[in-house]
Amino acid sequence: MNPHMRRLLVFVSLVAMVMAVSVPVQGSESAPPDAELEGRPIDPIDVGELFCDAIDYPDIECFASHAELDAAIVARLGEGLLESGYIRAYADSNFGGASMALDGDISNLGSIGWNNRISSIRSFGSESGTFYENTGYGGWGYFVCCNQQILYVGDLFNDQFSSFDT
Repeated sequence: MNPHMRRLLVFVSLVAMVMAVSVPVQGSESAPPDAELEGRPIDPIDVGELFCDAIDYPDIECFASHAELDAAIVARLGEGLLESGYIRAYADSNFGGASMALDGDISNLGSIGWNNRISSIRSFGSESGTFYENTGYGGWGYFVCCNQQILYVGDLFNDQFSSFDT
């Protein structure tokens, strides 16, 4: 293959990969989010200010502290915690501020107060997922996998995520 043809093939391949990442996928979420704090219903937008378990999204259970959220996750996942895993997103760097446990697709993080708010991420167990720039899983993606501890997502990605899928 001549050099010009090879360059053209590489260029076309790169464009195809960028298009595949940039094309939004329609979410399959059918029910609006339902959030609770200590058993009382709350506005889903308030989830972004609390410590919440969204593993069973669209059902979200929130707590007043990281410790309460940790205890609830361990109680629910028990011995299977490391095998099943989950991802935890934090509003601040170094795993600070509000946080949310994730283990499923959320096509619009803004619907639960988390649009453009994530600064650090932990992946527990074998869980992997991708945070996307736009709602509906569009734009570039930030992939997280398998016991990663990301103290700060970096200036380029800080407070830039609008959807998430596993």
